[in-house]
Amino acid sequence: MVAIHIVFHDENDNIIIDQNIIKELLQTEEGEGITRDVIINPTKDAEKNRKVDSGDHLIVLALNMKAVENGVKNLKDL
Repeated sequence: MVAIHIVFHDENDNIIIDQNIIKELLQTEEGEGITRDVIINPTKDAEKNRKVDSGDHLIVLALNMKAVENGVKNLKDL
């Protein structure tokens, strides 16, 4: 499994957490000035303990669907 989290920053390097603000900025010329951090396989405690948002996506790399089904079953058993 590969975990990815994208963090948006404004021109003052403040993290933007409001999805509506991010969408609005991306649709304007100002949006070209926002930057993004992509976190792959989180290592910091803040990254590891971050709650999942409704807009988050899970990307799974697996050999086959059986491996995915087994992984999901193991998660449910936790």
